[in-house]
Amino acid sequence: MRSHPALLDRQRVGRALVMAGTFIGPLSQWLVFWLLARVSGPTAPGEFATLLAYATPLFTAAGWGLRNTCITLRKEYPFAAYLRLRVLALAAGSLCIVAVGAALGLHAVLVIAVTIMKIADGVIDILYAPLQKSGALLPFGLLMILNGALTVLGALVLAAVGGSAQIIVLGSSFGSVVTAVVAIPVVRRRASLGGLRPTAEEKAGLLWRIIVESTPVAVWQVLAVLVVNLPTWVVSIAGSAADVGRFSAAAYILTAGSLLGASLNSMYIGDYRMLVRRSGRDALISMAGRTTRWVLIGGIVAAVVLHVLGPPVFSTLYGRGFDFESLLLSSLTIAATLNAVTQVLNAALLALNRYRNQVRVAVWSLLIGVVAVIPCGALGVSAVWCGVLSALVSSIVKTGMSVHYVRSDDAAVES
Repeated sequence: MRSHPALLDRQRVGRALVMAGTFIGPLSQWLVFWLLARVSGPTAPGEFATLLAYATPLFTAAGWGLRNTCITLRKEYPFAAYLRLRVLALAAGSLCIVAVGAALGLHAVLVIAVTIMKIADGVIDILYAPLQKSGALLPFGLLMILNGALTVLGALVLAAVGGSAQIIVLGSSFGSVVTAVVAIPVVRRRASLGGLRPTAEEKAGLLWRIIVESTPVAVWQVLAVLVVNLPTWVVSIAGSAADVGRFSAAAYILTAGSLLGASLNSMYIGDYRMLVRRSGRDALISMAGRTTRWVLIGGIVAAVVLHVLGPPVFSTLYGRGFDFESLLLSSLTIAATLNAVTQVLNAALLALNRYRNQVRVAVWSLLIGVVAVIPCGALGVSAVWCGVLSALVSSIVKTGMSVHYVRSDDAAVES
């Protein structure tokens, strides 16, 4: 049976919006970083990046893989149960990040701003699950674009009136809060958001069963985020806040790679799931392989361009104190490309329910990423280059192991 042309057009538009939305969100976060860099040099954005390096893993753990589990798990659980678990976990994550901010001696307004942002983003994240599960890419993409646009607006307005660095970050949280409010009625059409009081089924262990089912995904996600934030921690340990600021400015190349991968992951995870059920693992490998090849080709071109043009562009963009070597920028671009490839392969592993393999990939990439930079101190490698090497080595390990597990003959779909 042929698909209706109007439906196909709607799906194409939806995929384009998801791609745009996936980029505009972190792009708006980069704008916040850029504003801080222009206002105060490397130190303020370094503090912002350091706090995010701790907040992101904490709130990823609070998410407990519920979004991906809700989309891909064969067992059907009420969406209200997923939402209840997410709200409880976000409360715990908030207490943790406040404690971390106090321990690091960071400005209270900065800590509050990042906490508000992460809470709202956590709510939005779980609300996206019914949209992705039902293939409603159009509202999914529009909500992501709304979040990014309002984040930019809030930051720019407060920067224009002369707000401090911390106030600018607080203004950026406006986008996430408003988007969470708007998303509720949109999602209500596709999933019941009621029933948050414990039911007899919940008392019998429904919430616990969801926690157990989601554990492999949660562990993988936390480890994967630790891998992503490892280079920033390495730089913060080996250098100063200014070093973190400089590295984070260049490391938005890594963010771009992760964004590309995340957008492809969001667009194709539903298709991969249906493809496995309809045509089997070989069809999935073929489809994921084609996407991977195009990502690699684009990444190679980007690495060459940044090697040649990157240093003057970055120096002009960020201002004084943000000078970079060509090799550093092209190395980060290669790592970013491999991160995007890993996200594509991650969607394939999710469709195969190979959750444990994902955990192994994250564990080994984290461990080897740490081991790779241990000799750097004795060799006199700069703090920024330590971060680059950690990112590159971790990305190579992630990609190689992901390819192995997707293509492995024993990669039968788990129940």
